Amino acid sequence: YCGDRVQLPVGFHVYQNGVSVTFSENIDRTIAEQAGNHFAQCWNYRYSAAYGSNEYSTRHAGVRGHDRVMIRSAHVLADQRTLFLEMPDLQPVNQLHLKLAVEAGNVESGDKASDVAQSGRDLFVTVHKLDKPFTKFPGYRPAPKTIAAHPMLADLVLVDADPTKVEPSGLKDIRAVMTIIGGNVVWSNGL
Repeated sequence: YCGDRVQLPVGFHVYQNGVSVTFSENIDRTIAEQAGNHFAQCWNYRYSAAYGSNEYSTRHAGVRGHDRVMIRSAHVLADQRTLFLEMPDLQPVNQLHLKLAVEAGNVESGDKASDVAQSGRDLFVTVHKLDKPFTKFPGYRPAPKTIAAHPMLADLVLVDADPTKVEPSGLKDIRAVMTIIGGNVVWSNGL
């Protein structure tokens, strides 16, 4: 580094409806406010006695992989250095990966997906808790949301669960459910 201008994320805040990221320099509104110029994905790790973990889907328990997070809209805030990404499906996750295009140098060829993948700014954050919804952007719409438990809590429940110690009285309200997968998912009450 020799003292030149550098564009880096210097802060972030996670809300129920998205993420704000503050940069070291002003960002280019014409690039940054196009939701398609950004990419978001997330995944969880498995907490256990083992060293390390595979990367697991946040939506499908026990399935390895990443889940894309839809970015509904993107807004440059009044300070000209903060970008708010509206992501209504965001939940607490072990890893949220954002790839952000915030200046003209990030979008060159006209193939936005390719440009962001190659030259956007990467940010990896852990989402422990979601703050109340961010409302200071055009088009804000309040929406009910159920916030999932932190993924580590779900893993701790699994570690503590012992299926051999289920009391018969705890089984009295169980019913059979058959899942038929085809063009649609159909729930049936009996087998």
